[in-house]
This record gives sequence, structure tokens and C-alpha cells, in this order.
Amino acid sequence: MTRTTENQNGVIHIIGRAKQYDPEIGNYEEHFINERFDYTVRLSNGRIVVPRSMAQDQEAQPSSIDEKHIQSVAANFKNDNPRLNIHNTSNKEEISMSKKKGFWKKLFSIFGIK
Repeated sequence: MTRTTENQNGVIHIIGRAKQYDPEIGNYEEHFINERFDYTVRLSNGRIVVPRSMAQDQEAQPSSIDEKHIQSVAANFKNDNPRLNIHNTSNKEEISMSKKKGFWKKLFSIFGIK
């Protein structure tokens, strides 16, 4: 892939529009021309592909881009840093641990006695 700044404004605005459909999409960092001659965009938390023609259209006439096309761009977002729901994970671990404990250990743990 070759790094480029072609159609940078169009790419950035498409990313902004795609965020309406997937708020997990990160911030623009840079973009590259990929093997299909579209743009692979590196984001603060992943990557997304933006068709070159769409970026050109965004710069020339943004209203010509159908929202379904923006949704399809948003749908191809790849998150490299998915958020883990730590609260739910720890609750599951606590439940799992409490099932393994015997009656007296459970009772002692309630009172803070090991």
C-alpha cells in the first residue's frame, strides 16, 4: 500500500459521516491506496476502507452520496482496540468463583473471613 494525501478532505468527511452509524469509529490518522485502488484509512483505534470514488464525490458534491453507501463504509470498520466490558466480566468471574466455593467459604467471605 502507498501512503497518500489524495482526497484527504473527502476521506475525513466520510469518516465523520460514518461515525453517525458506528460511534466506535476512531479518528482519522492517515490513508493509503490499497490493491483495489480504494483508500484504506488508519484510524486511532482501527481501520476502515473508503472507496476512492466516494472520497472524490464527497469533495465535489457531498449530497450525491447516498446514506446507504455511508452505512456500508461504517459496516466495514475493523476495531483494533475493542472495549471490554470489565464490569460484566468481573461479575461473571465472581459468580463462577462463588459457585466453586463451598457453603462455609461463601459464608466466611461474606463476613470478610478467609
